[in-house]
Amino acid sequence: MSILLLVIALFPDARIANLPTGRALEDANWQLQVSHRFYAPVIDSTRGHDLLGFLATPTVLLELNRRLSRTFVMGIELQLVQAVGLQAEYAPVRFLHIRAEAYTLFNDIKLANTWLSAGPLVPYTWRNLHLVAFPRLTTNTRSHVVSAGLGAKYGLGGGLALGAEVEPVLYASADVARGKLAWNLAFEKEIGWHNFALTVGNTYSQLVPYSFTAADLDITRARFRVGFNIMRKF
Repeated sequence: MSILLLVIALFPDARIANLPTGRALEDANWQLQVSHRFYAPVIDSTRGHDLLGFLATPTVLLELNRRLSRTFVMGIELQLVQAVGLQAEYAPVRFLHIRAEAYTLFNDIKLANTWLSAGPLVPYTWRNLHLVAFPRLTTNTRSHVVSAGLGAKYGLGGGLALGAEVEPVLYASADVARGKLAWNLAFEKEIGWHNFALTVGNTYSQLVPYSFTAADLDITRARFRVGFNIMRKF
């Protein structure tokens, strides 16, 4: 119980950047999160010397979650002008959760654009350090992707935290996702019932498998995407 309370106190947000933290919502509590990623990278040779070009065409993901019982959390997610879905997390024990997400592209609803992602989520907290492992299978019944998400968040005190996550693709039936890897860094500040996080990563999408297919692996080109997460509990 003390470990669970430590997670709630130090890591009350829903995600590090894209990966879930596996922490628990309080009883009868709602949580709204807005996650914003800029589509264009900060440095993009196709935009010439337009230093503010990365501010154009953002992708925005809205999530609304509620704890329905001591062990079960369910919510809806909406990526603006692109996708709508459901997510659920079941925690039979504090060190092992089962998490699943399903969504479809509402501008082109068909089986090929409907994805189910599921896997075991393992959170672990030691002092001010929170770790999470999230291997998962993502499929639309035709294409399959197996990935292994690993994340860490360190509480600096005063409501500040640093986070890092990486999710390599271990197996993909389609060439477009094979050998890909998505990574993100996050700097977070908690103020009251709000959490604000600034993110930097190599992909603009927050939905698998598009977070892999959109990932830029050449770090020397500095094609980083910036964004932010805002979480509100009520």
